[in-house]
Amino acid sequence: MPLRRNSQDELIAMKKEIFDKYLTRQIKSKDGAGLLKMHPKSFFRLLARYQQYGLAALAPKKTGPKSGLAFNRTSTWIEDLVIKIAFDHRNLGPISIAELLAESQSIKLNQTTQIF
Repeated sequence: MPLRRNSQDELIAMKKEIFDKYLTRQIKSKDGAGLLKMHPKSFFRLLARYQQYGLAALAPKKTGPKSGLAFNRTSTWIEDLVIKIAFDHRNLGPISIAELLAESQSIKLNQTTQIF
C-alpha cells in the first residue's frame, strides 16, 4: 500500500476502497454505509457522485458560504463604526463597545457584532 500524505488522502482512499468493495460485491451497501457512518441513502448518493466524478467527489467540501458574502454579515459602515470606537476606547471590551454604539448611534448590536 503506498504512503499517503495526510489524513484527507487517507479518508479519500478509505472511501474509495469501500465503494470499490461494494461495486465488486464484496460487501453489502448496509455494511459500507456502516463503515462510513452514513445513512444508506447518503451512501448511495455519494456512490453515484463517485461513479460520475471520480475521486473528486470523495474529497470533503469546504464549509460555510460557497461564494460571495454571508447573508447575515454586518454592514461595512457598522463594522467601521465598531472599529473606530474600539480604537478610540482601547480599554473597552466587546460588551462595552456594543453599549457605547447603542448610546451614540442608536444601533443595538450584540457583542459578537450581530444586529438584533
